[in-house]
This record gives sequence, structure tokens and C-alpha cells, in this order.
Amino acid sequence: MWCRHWPISRSCAGRADLASDAPLSTEAAQWLNELVQQNYAEFTELVARNRGLSVAAVRGTEAGVYFGTKGIELGLADRIEPPQAAINRIAASVSAGRKPQPVRSFSARAAAMNLHNQA
Repeated sequence: MWCRHWPISRSCAGRADLASDAPLSTEAAQWLNELVQQNYAEFTELVARNRGLSVAAVRGTEAGVYFGTKGIELGLADRIEPPQAAINRIAASVSAGRKPQPVRSFSARAAAMNLHNQA
């Protein structure tokens, strides 16, 4: 297998900070940690807002993964259901929120197009 290694451009400060073939500098590690912390804060705030929980409650989960009834107990899920049941429920909910569309007759449309083309 042919593989080409391209040189890292070092023309700008920090340009090669996360290069896989170079050691991680203190500055790069600090920047990466700040980025992770910022994204974690935004994520926990989003989950808290959308699930009606406090940010402290969301952070208290320690970014765990919860299955089944445990997720429901923690307020992170509403129900347990098979994927197709979820799709059907969501589709029905979206459909119920839409205005009814008038029934369109293809034959009426075709007749109108035919009249237009004859003119």
C-alpha cells in the first residue's frame, strides 16, 4: 500500500499543535481542554433546557450512558419503545400538527394543462 506523508506547515503559531506525529505542547493541551470544557458546558445546558432539568442534575450524571428505565428515572428519556414505534409516533405527531391539504386531482390538473397547451 502506498502512503504519502505530507510535511506539517509551521508558518503560523499553533499550526501543528494537534499533529499526530508531534508531541502535544502545553499550550495545545490547554486549548484542547478549554474546547472540551466549553462544549461540555454547552451540551449540559442544552440537555438541561430541553429535558426540564437543572444543569447540576445533568452534570451529576457524569456523562454516563443509561439504558432503559434508568434513563427514564433520571429524566433523560420519556419512554422505551421499538424504533418503528418511535418513528410511527413521531410521524403521527408531525402529521397531526399540519394543516390538512386539499385533495388534488391529477385528472383536473391534466385537463387544465391540456386546455393551456391548446390555447
